[in-house]
Amino acid sequence: MRQRDQVQKGGDEFLRKIDSANRRRLLGIKGDIACLHGRDWRQYLRQWKGHEDPRPRLTKTDFGLQRFGDIPPFSKEKVKIPTSKILNYCLDKNHKVGGSKAVAFEKVLGYIKDNYQELIHAIQENVSKYSPVYKGDNQHGQKFEIQIELTGPSG
Repeated sequence: MRQRDQVQKGGDEFLRKIDSANRRRLLGIKGDIACLHGRDWRQYLRQWKGHEDPRPRLTKTDFGLQRFGDIPPFSKEKVKIPTSKILNYCLDKNHKVGGSKAVAFEKVLGYIKDNYQELIHAIQENVSKYSPVYKGDNQHGQKFEIQIELTGPSG
């Protein structure tokens, strides 16, 4: 297999594993779309000069790729859980996006607006047991997802 084909194959595998936001950081919007449609993404790769002149080589810090590696668990002191996010999103059955989450929190775990402080405490006590996953940046800063196991008043 030629080097060019190996780069294409390895790149395809890597790009399939990362989310769209990070693919766009590497390839731009047009490159992300090309990648999703199975077209050659290499012409869109930022800072890539091709096989004949492969400088500069990308490093982990060029595009924040260190975020794709293992991120150590956060301490409960580092995690900020806004009360408004819990009350007006997670536990608000009338919220257009969070409403289904509120139903699940109540039916499965027994968390409702009246005991929201117990939910915040349970999250803070368990967050350091699980590794966060970087989910991109938004207007508020970096976003992380941490999937944790919780028990609530209902079990």
